[in-house]
Amino acid sequence: MNNCKTYPVNTKDRKILRNLIAFGTSYLCVLSPVFSQDAEGEGKEVFELSPFVVSGADSGYYASETLSGTSLRTNIRTLANPITVFTGEVMEDIGATSYKDVVQFMPSSSTYDGDIADPLGEQVRAGTPFVSRGFRVTQLTQNFLATNVRQDNYNTERLTQSRGPNSLLFGLGSVGGAIEIQPKRAMFGKDFAQVNLLLDDNERVRGKFDFNKTLVDDKIAVRLAALYDDNRTFRDIEYSERKSVYGDITFKPFNKTTIRVNAEFGSIDENLPRLFVTKDRITPWTSSPLSLLDKANTTDLDLIVNGPGNLRTEATNIIRGVTQRFRTNNYLVWIANDPSLGVLNWRFKGRGSDFDINGTLRGNVSLKESQLTDDVNFPLTTVIAGPSDLVSWDYEKYSITLEQQIGSDTFLQVVAGKENQDRYDYRPVRRQNWSIQIDNNYYLPTQRASDNPDPTQPLNPYFGVPYIESNPYLITAETELEQLRASLTHRIDLTGIEIADGWDLGEIQLVGSWYHLKSGDNLTQKEEMTLQSVLPNGVVSNLQNQIYRRFYISSSTPNYPNIPWSPLSQPGDSSIGGRIVPAIESAFVNRLPPILNESTTESIYGVIQWKPFNERLSLTAGYREDEYQGSAITIPIDPVTRLYGDLDTGELDRSSKSKVSNYNLGAVFRPFRDFDFFINKATNNVNASTSRFDIFGNFLPPEEGEGMDYGIRAFLLEDRVIVKVNYYENTQFNVLSNPLRDGAGIGIGLARELGRVERLLNSVSAAGRSDLVEGAIRYGDFPGNQLWTDIQNIRSEGYELEVTANITDRWNILFNISIQDSFLDDTYLIFDEWYDRYFVPIKNTADIQSAPDPSGGGFDVARLVNDIDVKYAFHESQVGGQLERSSRLAWNLISTYKFDQDFFAKNLRVGTAVRWREGPALGYPEPEPGVFDTSNPFKGDDDLTVDVWFAKPFRLSKGPNSKVLNVTLRVKNVFDDGPLFSRSGTDDGAGNVVILAETFKRPRSFQLEIGMRF
Repeated sequence: MNNCKTYPVNTKDRKILRNLIAFGTSYLCVLSPVFSQDAEGEGKEVFELSPFVVSGADSGYYASETLSGTSLRTNIRTLANPITVFTGEVMEDIGATSYKDVVQFMPSSSTYDGDIADPLGEQVRAGTPFVSRGFRVTQLTQNFLATNVRQDNYNTERLTQSRGPNSLLFGLGSVGGAIEIQPKRAMFGKDFAQVNLLLDDNERVRGKFDFNKTLVDDKIAVRLAALYDDNRTFRDIEYSERKSVYGDITFKPFNKTTIRVNAEFGSIDENLPRLFVTKDRITPWTSSPLSLLDKANTTDLDLIVNGPGNLRTEATNIIRGVTQRFRTNNYLVWIANDPSLGVLNWRFKGRGSDFDINGTLRGNVSLKESQLTDDVNFPLTTVIAGPSDLVSWDYEKYSITLEQQIGSDTFLQVVAGKENQDRYDYRPVRRQNWSIQIDNNYYLPTQRASDNPDPTQPLNPYFGVPYIESNPYLITAETELEQLRASLTHRIDLTGIEIADGWDLGEIQLVGSWYHLKSGDNLTQKEEMTLQSVLPNGVVSNLQNQIYRRFYISSSTPNYPNIPWSPLSQPGDSSIGGRIVPAIESAFVNRLPPILNESTTESIYGVIQWKPFNERLSLTAGYREDEYQGSAITIPIDPVTRLYGDLDTGELDRSSKSKVSNYNLGAVFRPFRDFDFFINKATNNVNASTSRFDIFGNFLPPEEGEGMDYGIRAFLLEDRVIVKVNYYENTQFNVLSNPLRDGAGIGIGLARELGRVERLLNSVSAAGRSDLVEGAIRYGDFPGNQLWTDIQNIRSEGYELEVTANITDRWNILFNISIQDSFLDDTYLIFDEWYDRYFVPIKNTADIQSAPDPSGGGFDVARLVNDIDVKYAFHESQVGGQLERSSRLAWNLISTYKFDQDFFAKNLRVGTAVRWREGPALGYPEPEPGVFDTSNPFKGDDDLTVDVWFAKPFRLSKGPNSKVLNVTLRVKNVFDDGPLFSRSGTDDGAGNVVILAETFKRPRSFQLEIGMRF
């Protein structure tokens, strides 16, 4: 009996591809019982290797098969998709311990250190990002199930990179591509145990264990793997400690049935510092030729409390490019060096200035010198957040796979998986506060000038001392994934039918799949504030109630000390006046609402591959539909404190739905045995989050991507040398972008509380012209995280050359070179409408330009209009330019040779891995203020890294239970190239580049790895 459900072709649907897939799936189901009956009628039991498993017949550095084209085992030569497979041998040679180590050798790819939507590189701490073809990619899959867990090689067999859109297999994801990781599987007939120990000169200790055992011949096998990795680096207190255990069981109850069950448990604890060198907010003050007194803030208690205002302003002593002022209302500071001072209000006080470069204050300039003052030396590698900075994960993941052969050419696979991950992230120093500042205040807030016996000397004991300061931040998060996929495949053999001699009709492979994903994630972002508000209205959520913890550094203690967080409490002292000693009861509170999202994605997709004419031609077509439904929580807010409740107080009452379709078309034409031509075109989508909104309060539209690849491949010297050259074009539309939020670049933030937009709306309303801003949403009206954002379009095009050569059985080479141009095609796609609707009329209304901002800060409408125009023009003028931080040219080389001489050199393997990157685009010349020459970007330094290794096996015994000791010595970054590399820059006003942000490069290091296999 045929129990398959057929899918009738929808003749009204004009999508030919969809009809083709529907027809193919129906045809598959009709034929499957027929083929099964044929096999039974002949009295034969026909079973084959599952098409969902690669055979493992890799040759050196070349893998001939992959699952990442159609989800079935497919000869890579018949696929047009841009795919690169990194075999276990490659990963072993380069000493890769995680997917990040392999990313550095992928074509058109690099590790991630932030982009315009994530300028501080937050995703590095919180996710699994990398860059492919100029696009940020966060998509990792394991057995084609999405995973949020950082993958390590202790349980990895091979790694496959798919570049460009490939939503058929990887679901909704980045146009840049994805990485599929094949986990280790229990194998029959291969009993072994292996232990490895890796040590390096940074005191890293990494041990891993791998065990495979056949319990019942051809029936039950088990695989176990475990890892302990205490990874230390050249930065004093940076570390990553991981403990993981993995197990896999393969069970074959019948010849045609395979069941696999695997599970992984683990924890990761890290002190993961910011990628960039500490920001410099001290040099503009220390390098000023003014005397110490002339660049000091001399406000004292009397001036702050009693004024008069003109003398107080004069004493504040704001000098552009030398000094800056804190808030004039409330600015609460606790000094860790002297807790007896308590929490003081530093209103009207100040600090050293950001850099004034070409008329713009820049707060993102990295320190260049370690000697900060005569008394303080600050190593540039210092992790300023100190040892109490911590992010940790606990995770567990499970999956079960059923593979069933139905007849001779039909296979069913059902995969179910579940993953949970918890994150705890405590930041005594926030990423945006990763800077060294200097105290230019002559007096502490409680000191009087009249008590100073020598006015030529400051009373403040910390005057001229560098310090670290931040509002502590605590993040807790949970993610949960539940996935189910069912795939049915059928092969139709038409090789017996020839239309001419040697021109058969080949094979047709049909795949139909259904996929279900249920995901849930919650995020709580708490910050330290005083519950006893310093405001008379009792509002706690106002930024004036944030508490900043400050530490004055010294040469002996250049980072924030290891001080466990504890709440601060003190009574107020009204006798001093001016709110200088306020009542404090500090706690971590929800100034921003907690986020909880739940979503389900239902997907159907199908793939057809036809390989006629003795595989001279290979055609692949696929179509996928994803139906997404997401819900987000609304958290109640206290009417007095304006603080949000916890997650358990909210309700899931905001939802969004979307339905998208994508396709993949590929063709390979092989006119000669050794050459073929290919072309591939595909699309993809990324659903917008239910917690992200535009400036009008609407959900953001889904991201959309499209891409095309075409090129030529050559298989030379009896397939010992494989060469692939291709050209690609990828575009991603509606990319999430936060340039309007960020104030660090030029000091103008728009989309935050008391950002320029909020101030402008308040000012216009206070001026009696509410009609000009009618319908405009205010900061407090935004749902989600109360931060609106925008979208942009990015385009990338380039060339890729890949060479894989197994010159001899002992000499392997992998080489690739990429030429990539990534451009910003458009930006502010939604803000443009707001600009025309609200901003332009306000700008053109002359009689309100002098209206003050009721929020304070010295703003009026005219200044706010100017700032918004500057910010808007700053990003608009960069449209068409190469993306900052991107390198246009890059190449990678991996090569190893195994000696065959007698004595010690026999089987000695010597290898090298070389990576070269052209200097990235840092920024653009600015011939006129706000006008950029995007055709001639400033370039950073080229980057060359060379690693070498020497590996020698020693056979300790012979026979079926032989023991082999492997010893490997690796030298990373042989030439010690570095240590700092420029990542951004700006025009100094004369057409020369001023380096802003810089990143570290790991210096030369030595690794010793010892492994025993028995």
